Amino acid sequence: MTEEYTSKTCTHCGHVHSQLGGSKVFRCPECGFTLPRDWNGAFGIFLKALRDTASVTLTGNSAIVALSGNNRKNVA
Repeated sequence: MTEEYTSKTCTHCGHVHSQLGGSKVFRCPECGFTLPRDWNGAFGIFLKALRDTASVTLTGNSAIVALSGNNRKNVA
């Protein structure tokens, strides 16, 4: 799993910020989502890890997310 662009990517809409500046608050210019910058980066890393290691099964109105330790990518 790579941490590339996690601090620049909006965890709400996926927009990638070109410039963050020195602010401690992440504000998405696309959707207006606001979150402390460190939280947004950490949540982005979590979402990437989930995407890289999970499988989703849709059943009616529910989704079952299965996490697998077999899909380890880019782990040192």
